[in-house]
Amino acid sequence: MQETVDGLFDACDVFGKWGRDFREALRNMEDVGQKVQFIQDRLVGLLLKNQVDNRLIDFCVRTLELADGRMPIKELERRTGFTRRYLDQLFSRHVGLSPKTLAEIFRFQKFYRKWAQSLPFEVLKEELHDYYYDQAHFTKEFKKMTGYPPGKFSREVSNEFGRRLVLK
Repeated sequence: MQETVDGLFDACDVFGKWGRDFREALRNMEDVGQKVQFIQDRLVGLLLKNQVDNRLIDFCVRTLELADGRMPIKELERRTGFTRRYLDQLFSRHVGLSPKTLAEIFRFQKFYRKWAQSLPFEVLKEELHDYYYDQAHFTKEFKKMTGYPPGKFSREVSNEFGRRLVLK
């Protein structure tokens, strides 16, 4: 597993025939919205095919999602009765991320979706304090998630594909 971290691989090498069929179908599509929907449908299909039912993980993920990532992991421990270490192990096995990282993603998604609606930063600024300690923490997390600070991302990187993907 370690040899695949941060690597770029051809879909055929990773998924075999499924990857070849996937890549060919994607090449034949011209509409961005159609491509996004196709990618999501196929990846969700793979997830569902390989899904292992774990109600504790389902509860934790749903709880973090409903809280928009604003729930401390201590509270998740309290609600489930399990230790952070055990939850981290379960999340690693079933989700591939720690509960803290997933909470960060949910928190970030809240603002990324608003950005995708073309809301100006000034409108989002007031709500930031409900989710982040200060603007510096938001900027740090934004950069962690996108690779760019918010201003540079909005000016130079943002694109229609990202907007359509997040608004689905």
